[in-house]
Amino acid sequence: MPQGSQADLASANQGGQTLYDRLGGDAFINLLVCSFFDEIVENPDLQPFFVNISVSALKTHQVKLFRVIFGNENEKPEEEDLLDFMLRTHTRLFRELGLGPTHFDMVASCFVQGLQTFGVDKEIVDECVAILVPLRIVFEYGEKVAQREKIMDEHIKKALPLASPKTMETDAEVVLPEYSKIKIPDWLPETLEKKSTTGVVRAWTCDLTDRFGDEGDAQIADTFLDQPYMDHHVYLVAFLQLAFFPDEGVDAKHRRRIMEIVMYPRGRGNAKLSRELFDRMITQFLITSHKMGLSRHATDKAENKLRSYRSYFAKKTTIVGGVDAPHILRNIRRDTDDVSTGGLSETGSVLSLSNFFSGDDSDSDDDASETESYRSGSTNLSGRSGRSSRSSKKQKQKKKKKKSRFSDTKIEKGKKRSSSGAMAWLRGTIWASTASDAKIPTAITA
Repeated sequence: MPQGSQADLASANQGGQTLYDRLGGDAFINLLVCSFFDEIVENPDLQPFFVNISVSALKTHQVKLFRVIFGNENEKPEEEDLLDFMLRTHTRLFRELGLGPTHFDMVASCFVQGLQTFGVDKEIVDECVAILVPLRIVFEYGEKVAQREKIMDEHIKKALPLASPKTMETDAEVVLPEYSKIKIPDWLPETLEKKSTTGVVRAWTCDLTDRFGDEGDAQIADTFLDQPYMDHHVYLVAFLQLAFFPDEGVDAKHRRRIMEIVMYPRGRGNAKLSRELFDRMITQFLITSHKMGLSRHATDKAENKLRSYRSYFAKKTTIVGGVDAPHILRNIRRDTDDVSTGGLSETGSVLSLSNFFSGDDSDSDDDASETESYRSGSTNLSGRSGRSSRSSKKQKQKKKKKKSRFSDTKIEKGKKRSSSGAMAWLRGTIWASTASDAKIPTAITA
């Protein structure tokens, strides 16, 4: 990428080009994401986070996220929504794998080094850094809350409110929020263990994510990759249950709810999955079954069971383009009316599977324990139960007066940005800078 002067960059900004455009658009970002993901998955300290995770799907979602946070200012989410989204989508990693700020620094290092390797102008690198640095607080906070949860009594945890951007700078006792979640019934891993080479459900959902994504069937990917990444696992656990439901012992209500998840991949209130795409999913499922060493008899039985549901699916469904569809954060702007199907804009066609678990059915408590989502009972990403996630016009006008820390602007020399802690980190020993090189993260020792 050619080097440019500050005057050239200022001129480009005035011409309406976004940071994403000046980085090189989709072509460059796709190349960059592939490059820095290759680096992070080889890092021994980061490898545990990618076990049984589809890196291919992660890359697709990472590109979508960069389109949003480096893109058009008018299409960016509110700062609170972005922080809340990051907190919710990393909860499992905070709790189970000890994700924290040190890991954020490692990933940031790979990203910045990738930009430098491709010769990105230093001022543009600084702009990217200024947008990413404030996200570090999420990883500091997530690690802290997860550590507190470990010593809490389960009954106390159930009564505590959810962590959110508003609680990040307080000492309030909270628990981590979750994006969407589905309980894996005991019989599923037992069945897989008995009839295939692995009973690890995430190993199955990881391979199916690849099969339902770009590496498998592009037409399925069109719908499947329109979901948030965290919903892929939820959707595929439901799909596996459809394939392996035991002949007895599963109540009709649970079967119906699992069936609905698979039928409505974009959430209740949106179009049903078409029979053609369901057929294609079955084909990819058979490939995964062969890879997982599922016995021929078990494979045939699962295929027949899946095909028996075919008549419930739509004869035809409009394809919208999941790979190129906007990131879900594009659909939680605070400038449209809330909708009853989950608090997201209907225009984006992206509704979380957590709509199925939002408590809007008259289901009993025992059914709720089968499939869980936000403790708040709400599906909007800000976690506000029973209220719209949009601000009033007055609130919006107030917010416009404040400079967003995610705005598409360069770091001005000597000028403090908001989030003093994050900028102290940026100016400190972690980011080394020379006259000719971009800022490169160095290892953290504490």
